[in-house]
Amino acid sequence: MNDVDRRKAYDDKVAALTERFAALDKAGKVKVTTGSTSNLFRYRQAGGNMNLSILDIGMFNTLIRVDEDDMVAEVEGAITFETLLEQVLEFGLVPRVCPELRHITVGGAIVGVGIESTGFRNGFVHDNVVEVDVLTGSGEVLCCNESNNRELFEALPNSYGTL
Repeated sequence: MNDVDRRKAYDDKVAALTERFAALDKAGKVKVTTGSTSNLFRYRQAGGNMNLSILDIGMFNTLIRVDEDDMVAEVEGAITFETLLEQVLEFGLVPRVCPELRHITVGGAIVGVGIESTGFRNGFVHDNVVEVDVLTGSGEVLCCNESNNRELFEALPNSYGTL
């Protein structure tokens, strides 16, 4: 699949996600999940919250493209660092900060403050992000970077997706 096809596939997933989000019962809470096990070490009650609508974003797990000249990878948030590393190595690249737990997702590392041994030189995972698409509580997807929606872009680190 080429870059154009992967970008189209991403755009189609965003459209389907926003449609699903709009259809959820907003009377209760909406839980966004990747369908994988959380890296948060906490116990959860069996059965969970009965007023909880589930929005699974696990399908956002793809490398969209790599810009070899600028050394930037465009990825979906639920891609694990294990998968990302395997795919960018084909271009002779590695992430500037790569968490040791291989199943951490890029999105999780951004909102959960991902750091590893290269952090002394390259900062946290979120310090190396140039742009993020964010699904808001109103169902809108916002492109956030240093120029657009800057306050939201800067609020993402350590938010654990609670914004």
